[in-house]
Amino acid sequence: MKENTHRIDEKLDRINDMVNQTALDTELHHETLVDSIVDDIRSLMNKRKNIRNMFVVTHVEHGKLTSTDSFVCKADEIHFTDTAKDEQERSITIKTTQD
Repeated sequence: MKENTHRIDEKLDRINDMVNQTALDTELHHETLVDSIVDDIRSLMNKRKNIRNMFVVTHVEHGKLTSTDSFVCKADEIHFTDTAKDEQERSITIKTTQD
């Protein structure tokens, strides 16, 4: 009986090791993927010919961000507005970028 319990424990340990390794591999892959995406975006942003500046002026809560997001979406571009977590949670723009 103890021998069976010992074998089961060994198998569980091996399974646990495999699960931990898979989790580590997944985390490393995710970090590499995110780094790659950030690098790609940065390289696109560094090309001046790709930069388009625009501004939208309206009263508070009259759809500036909604319109801007719509324009960006229609252009098949990446969503860059409201990137901060608190902005996304509250559905508002707290900070804008400036040169």
